[in-house]
Amino acid sequence: MSDKEWQVIEPVMPHPAWLHGNGGRPEKYCRRLIVDAIRYVVDNGCKWRNLPADFLVPWRTVHAIFTRWWQDGDLYALHNDLREQVRIADGREPEPSAGIIDSQSLRAAETVAAGSRGYDAAKKVQGTKRHVIVDTLGLLLVVIVTAASVQDRDGAKPALARLRDWYERIALIWADSAYAGKLVTWAKKHVRLTVEIVKRSDDVSGFVVLPRILWNLFCQAALIGRGQLGAGSPSRMTLLTTGSKPRTGCSWLPPSGVISTGLPSSLPIARRKSQSVSTPF
Repeated sequence: MSDKEWQVIEPVMPHPAWLHGNGGRPEKYCRRLIVDAIRYVVDNGCKWRNLPADFLVPWRTVHAIFTRWWQDGDLYALHNDLREQVRIADGREPEPSAGIIDSQSLRAAETVAAGSRGYDAAKKVQGTKRHVIVDTLGLLLVVIVTAASVQDRDGAKPALARLRDWYERIALIWADSAYAGKLVTWAKKHVRLTVEIVKRSDDVSGFVVLPRILWNLFCQAALIGRGQLGAGSPSRMTLLTTGSKPRTGCSWLPPSGVISTGLPSSLPIARRKSQSVSTPF
């Protein structure tokens, strides 16, 4: 990553315990190298063991640190902190009050188990489907991965439930006509969300320019697919698919056909920094 990128990310990185007198040894490897190594695995879709020696960090160390950050909720907090900075810079509230939901079917990689994939008859795709919720800037909030055979309305329910659990301020969700029907009533009753269906005009035929608010979501879906892990194996997209706000006691049991994305059923409270702590990493 560039020096400018690191200047943004470094202040919101997890705090080393030894800096606060909580014991432990100083970390041996520079955190910037660790982050670069993790990003390399995501971008290239390689195995942890195939991490190039050029990083000068053993792959076991990179994997162990990534696992610790994942289990402690640090990656979620990092994503949330960066998203809030972008929203504030755009003159908006840190937490969104509205979002957009849509789905995307994609062919599953050979590593996805047969029992976790399905056939999307509308898109003619054998594989998986990701249900994505973003804010009005196109910034990722929630992703749920299911078999491609799962209907959009069915996949939206766990996604909306997770959204309500993590984002208290959000109240409105825009969706296309695939989400019309019983989902609108269900969302109002069970998760206190208003689902507004954006329909194409009946008197228009052929190509129609979509509202900009939906275009933001399509851009986010394209960004998820840029990395090899995102494009090839959704069930392994642990680093990319979980824009989230973990809270104590947050639990969610996936319905039949939903693929686990590595998200624990109960997550720790997201780390929030009131001030930046300078570290030598």
